[in-house]
Amino acid sequence: MVDPESRLKGLVEDNATVSSLYGGFEIVVTNPLKLKWHRIFLLLLELDHEVWVRRKDEKLAIVSKPPSV
Repeated sequence: MVDPESRLKGLVEDNATVSSLYGGFEIVVTNPLKLKWHRIFLLLLELDHEVWVRRKDEKLAIVSKPPSV
């Protein structure tokens, strides 16, 4: 089985960058028109992560983390 970070990197291809953050991920979007938004959100929600969208350096960033206990 492929780990979640590798799965995300495969989904974003060269349309975003993926970094570990808060026990989850930060995905900074570099090409919003080609990004597979729905597949990324589905994967993060399948992982039971809380998900936010914010701005980072004039780009959109998807941030996720495991749920708070």
